[in-house]
This record gives sequence, C-alpha cells and structure tokens, in this order.
Amino acid sequence: MQFYKTYKLISFLLIFSFLFCNSEIRAQANSNKSSVETLIQQAVNQEISKDLTWLRLLHFRVSPKIAQQSDVLSPEFFLAYDEVSHKQKISLISPEEELTASIEAFFADIPLNQNAHAQCRFPARYFWLSQKLDFSSTPQPLCDRLENWAKFDSLESVSLLMVSGYFGNPASTFGHLLVKLNNSEFRENSGNLLDQSVNYGAEVPDNEPIPIYIAKGLSGGYVSRFADKKYYTQDLVYSKNELRDIWEYELNFSDDDNKFLVFHIWEMLGMKSTYYFLKENCGYRIAELLELLTGQTMTPNYQPWYLPVSVFQGLEDLEQGKYIKNINFIPSTQRKLHDAFASFPLVQAKTLNQIFANPTLINKGNNLLDRYSELEQGKLMDFMLEYYQYKADQNSDEHDVAKIYKQYKNKILGKRFKLPVTKEGQTNFIKEIISPAKGAKPRLISLGLTREKSNETSGNLAIGLLHSDVLSNSKGTLENSELSAFHVEIDFSDSGDIALRHFDILRILKLGLSDTTLYGESNKTWRVGMGFEETNLSCEECTNFYIGGGFGKTFVSNSKLISYAMLNAKYVQENEQLELSPELGIVFTANDYFKTYLQTGLKMNTKNGQKDEFINLETRFSINTNNSIRLSYKNFLGEEIRLSLNRTF
Repeated sequence: MQFYKTYKLISFLLIFSFLFCNSEIRAQANSNKSSVETLIQQAVNQEISKDLTWLRLLHFRVSPKIAQQSDVLSPEFFLAYDEVSHKQKISLISPEEELTASIEAFFADIPLNQNAHAQCRFPARYFWLSQKLDFSSTPQPLCDRLENWAKFDSLESVSLLMVSGYFGNPASTFGHLLVKLNNSEFRENSGNLLDQSVNYGAEVPDNEPIPIYIAKGLSGGYVSRFADKKYYTQDLVYSKNELRDIWEYELNFSDDDNKFLVFHIWEMLGMKSTYYFLKENCGYRIAELLELLTGQTMTPNYQPWYLPVSVFQGLEDLEQGKYIKNINFIPSTQRKLHDAFASFPLVQAKTLNQIFANPTLINKGNNLLDRYSELEQGKLMDFMLEYYQYKADQNSDEHDVAKIYKQYKNKILGKRFKLPVTKEGQTNFIKEIISPAKGAKPRLISLGLTREKSNETSGNLAIGLLHSDVLSNSKGTLENSELSAFHVEIDFSDSGDIALRHFDILRILKLGLSDTTLYGESNKTWRVGMGFEETNLSCEECTNFYIGGGFGKTFVSNSKLISYAMLNAKYVQENEQLELSPELGIVFTANDYFKTYLQTGLKMNTKNGQKDEFINLETRFSINTNNSIRLSYKNFLGEEIRLSLNRTF
C-alpha cells in the first residue's frame, strides 16, 4: 500500500514537471517568436532591406531606384529560397524575403551539427544585422569550421594580390587578382606560404578549344565561383610555372572590418555566378567585396569593361589611398633568376653560360669550376641548381626534356654536397618593379588634327575601352607593350564627312624586355591583331578587315633604348590578300615625360607582288600620368602629320 502511494506521488510529480517544463518551453518559444516578429517589424521600419550594404551582401544588382536580382546562382545562398513558391527561380527572391528568413534562421535552435546553423553559414549577415537590431537573445553556436579556416586570433590583415598578365591564356592577358589572409602564426613558421588565399575563376572543361573558350567567356557561357587554397599553391602556379610577377597590396582596414570581409568571403566560397571575360571577372567580383568596407561604388553599372588593375587604381584614388597600408613586389622565379645572374662578375657569368651550353665542362679533369675558390664554387653551384630546376619546371609538359634538366641538377647537387656551406649568401639584386596601378588608366579619349600631303586638314577622334600602347605612360609589365581592345579612330572634315580610320577589336604587342645574357633565355617578341585599318593613307574609303600576327626578337640596349625585329603576316579582306611585312622598331624613353616610337619596314602583297615601304614615327609629351600630347608622322602610300591631346581615365 505504501509502495502504491509512493508510486502515485512520483507519477504526479513527473506529470507536473512535464507539464510545467512544457509550458515553459512553449512560453519561451512564444517569447522567441514574439521577439523575432518584433525584430522583423523593426527591420521593416528601418528599411534595412533597401540598405546598400544588405544588397551588396546578397550581391543584388542595384539600379538607381530598385534592387533587381542577385548575381548568385546557388540556391543554398538564400535562406528564403523555396522551390515551389519561387518556381525554381532564384531571381524571384527579394531582399525583403531574404532579410526575414535570415532573422528567423539566426534565432533558430542550434542543430546537432552546429556548423550548419545560419550564424555559422552566413556570419557577415549576422555580424552586420547585429549592429542594426538587438540580437542579444540569439543562440550562440560553435562555428569551429569557420574559426579553424580564418584563424581570427592570429589574423593580422587582408591583402589583394595583383598578378601580372599572362599571354598564354586569353582570360589572363589582362592580369589576375587574388585575396590573401595574412596570419602571424604562418608568417613565423613558413613566410606566409601557408596563408589562406581566395581565387575567383571560371569553371572551364579541360582541353577546351581556345575559340570556344573565348566565345563562351565573352557571352557568359561559364559559371564561376570563389575557391580557397593555401597561398603556396598560388605561388607555384603564378610565380614559378607561369613566371608572373605579383604585387601585394596589404589593405588598411580595422580589425572589425577585416573580420567582416573574411566573414563574407566565407559566405561566398563555392557559390556560383555567371562569368564574363570582359566585365564580371575576378577584378569585378573582388571589387564588390571591397565595396562592403569602403561604402564606395567601385563597379559602376554603365562601364562595359572591368580590368583587375582597375581595382588597385580605384584603391589608389579612394581618399588618396587611405585603404592601402603597404605595397610589396613579389618577383617571379624568372625575374629572380635573371637578376641573380646579373649580380655575378662577368668572368663567372661567362663560365656559367659555358657550362649551361655544354654540361660536360664540369666533368672530372675538365671542370671549369676548378679555377674558383670553394666559396665561389658554392655560389655558382647554388645558382646552377636554381637554373636547372627553373628549366625543368618550364619543360614539365615535355617529360624527357624535364628529366634531362633534373639529371643535370642531381649531378650538381652531388658536387655541392662535397663543398662547405656558404657562409655569405648571394647578394640579392632584385630590381623593384613599379605596380601597373601606378600607371595610366585603361580607357582612352583623344582629340586631334591631321594634316595630309594634299594640305587637307581634318579633325580626329579616338576612343578606346581598353588602350595601352607602347607610348602609354604604363608601368610594370604593361610598360613598352601594347594591349588594345575596342579602340576606334575616326576622321571628320569641315564638310561633315566622317571616315573610319581604325578599329581594333583586339591588338596585342608583347616585347621581350629582359636584358639578360643568361644562356637559353631569349627575348621573344610577338603580336596578334584583329579589326579594321587603313590600307592606304591617301584613300578615305580604304579601311578593310584584317587579322594577323607576327614574331621576332627584342634587343635591350639599356633602360632607355629598346629595338626589335619582327616578321608579320596579315590577311586583308581587300582582294583577299596575304600581306607579309618585315619590320624594325625602336623605342626611346628619355624620362616619364618624353618617349618616341619608330616603326619602319616593307609591306609585300603576296597576290600581286607589290612592295611598299612604311614609316610610323610618334612622340609622346606627358603633362602628367593620364594626360599627354602626341605628335606623329606616317608615310604609307601617302603622308600625314597628326597632333593630338590624349587622356586616359
């Protein structure tokens, strides 16, 4: 009987406790629901969904009045997305819906996998909204995946890396851009090679034919995404394999701003968007990240073209560069090798070249290195090891060739082990290269007057969406080269007649500008072009379509004088003729304000055997980096002199 009474009492207490706790849970749930509803109403009252920062967090295209739609194509980026209500169309999601769904998700219970909570998936949204609304009662999940990835405790700063143009890939011709998270822990242990880096690029199938690649890149035929890798993998690709110089711009933001930026990068990892080679590329997407912190528009809608260098030029312009803490030049493996070779005395450099030309000259009994002290031999061998590794990397696609260079390297390595460790290392003579962002802007407008041999004078207008030629006040890897796209020149006379003089769809001239005498290194020069150009200066209606290219060699006398020899081949639509043209060129740079470019050669029509000489001489007088006066003389089946005022912007 006593047991029965005790059982009833315990049962009563358990039922009471369950009902009490359940009512408490319901009360807490009702309280949370009420709190969420209140916050949502506050967000509506404050019009947070219309805030530019919120729209930028969602990557909505913003017109002057309304938010149109997000550029992100991944459904998982949107907490409000529902296949049924949105008819499987992400474009139907509004900023208001996503704001409501985000607030609700931030107050949701913490799941077993805490990293799946909305606060861990979208920390930038949470971080920013918590400054607008009272989020003090939200749950606090442990976002260990984010913490382990970003390592906020030792995060010092964020850098943008500007990678120089790579002419082996059309999409990289204009350069590339990366983000790097600078971590004090890694700097001490590995010189930042283990820092986290973030890349934005298109997902291109292997062995995609170049014409298809260009066509799809221009028309939005690829999707792209942000992806993270350790920095040493990027250094291997860009600096060692593709031999591209890098400029690191360390950003000058507060710790909270750095955290906010890293939060949003985390949100964007793996999220798909459409890739457009000309505009919505790596530069454009990373500029969008910076807009979150600067509050300034760096990606204007009206601009049909966006280059990676534009990001850095925009940073230079914003409040006199206040967002740039430091600029560091990171030379490519090739540049470091050439500069190291230049630091050897002439006799030692000659010895190195003799050995590279004939590796048997280090055999026993016929070793050219025996004439040097052990210290000198150690330095020479250290350079030889770097040279053979460099050559093996450059010939990695040709297995047999790479294998030979590795055998040479192993042979030197065996000899090097027999020598003492060099106490004093090779002096570092790497020349600092000015960042391309310090040079002229990429767009051009030019007004001029042209006087022809017949004494007729006409006005001239030139506009280029992308224009950097040999005479441009460019810096870095663009200096003394040519990269022009959608550049048009027209003449207009007093009578109102308008004539098309020139229209570049694409024109590239790459001069080999290294002055090294290192064996096996040559200054190859090449050009490609496609568009419309005059075939006769004395004819106003002789502008024809052309496509062609050329190949040759550059000779660098010194920093002021460059010359080259080239053979060009060009198909001209007029009479469907193939034109061969041997050409000589000279570039003289007195200083930043005065520069002259001379081209001369012979144009030979392979169809009728006609041969005509041509001369182009042009001089640039700079007012400042982006403004100049040009005087030119041309002679090709006619003569003309032109004076023009050029402005880049």
